[in-house]
Amino acid sequence: MADDLAGLVRDLADGDCKARDTAARALRDLGPAASPAVPALISVLRAGDPRQHALVINLLVEIGRASAPAVPFLIDALSGASTDLREAAAGALAVLGPLAADAVPALINSLQTTDHDSRFVRRHAAWALGEIGPAAASATDRLNVLAEQRDDWDLRRCAERALQRIARDISQRDSVEYPDRRTRPIW
Repeated sequence: MADDLAGLVRDLADGDCKARDTAARALRDLGPAASPAVPALISVLRAGDPRQHALVINLLVEIGRASAPAVPFLIDALSGASTDLREAAAGALAVLGPLAADAVPALINSLQTTDHDSRFVRRHAAWALGEIGPAAASATDRLNVLAEQRDDWDLRRCAERALQRIARDISQRDSVEYPDRRTRPIW
């Protein structure tokens, strides 16, 4: 299987359009079973074509928590020029939850963008902070400001939910496991 994963990652990085699409679909379908490919996917992120970054980040999301070694790249992506890439990075950090605690300062910075195109980045950043939990307590001041704004109702809801998650996690200190916990936002 390791050779198959290496071949898929090679096709993703260097293949033609059809080979990249086939490799991406195969890796996505493997989900967490593709976790041995995470180091190679991170290499694609570091050296690859920036147009592939969102695709690779979405593959890391499908792999799940085994993608934690990608956190440093995801933090860097939050300050990138591409809104789509910043949104994908914030979403991936949300899936990683507490494993992405190092990203809190960058996520707080993402909440402070004001251009219209970044509204989804701000929503995903709020979602990520809520998923990170108690380690994101330093974001509560900024989340409180967003929870009171009236311009973007969806962002307001995301901020309110993040504040609730952070407060709940702080008060319960992970003493209860929630079997129905979603890894993707429901808003």
